Amino acid sequence: MLEFPDLPRGFEWWSGERGTAYYTRWFGTSFRMGGSLAGKHGLGGYDGEMFWDEGGDHYVAIYPILGVREGGDPEVSEYAVSRGRYSTEQAALDAVPEIINRL
Repeated sequence: MLEFPDLPRGFEWWSGERGTAYYTRWFGTSFRMGGSLAGKHGLGGYDGEMFWDEGGDHYVAIYPILGVREGGDPEVSEYAVSRGRYSTEQAALDAVPEIINRL
């Protein structure tokens, strides 16, 4: 059973998808702009992703929100500003708070 650590600074765990040979789990800030990191990488909001494909490592990446489109959808950068690579899913989960704190 996986354990999801508490996330800092307004970040929260979101949904994900899983198959026998892959998974993706999303997380991010509940806000799209503002917050303590506003102006550092964009508006201050972030979208994060944990993912794995069979045979590979487990990855974590955090992308800044650059803008908000008409209708409220975020415009997310295609370039991660913080990332990590891990040998297990639990190690990747455990590292997410540290990766956030590096922002």
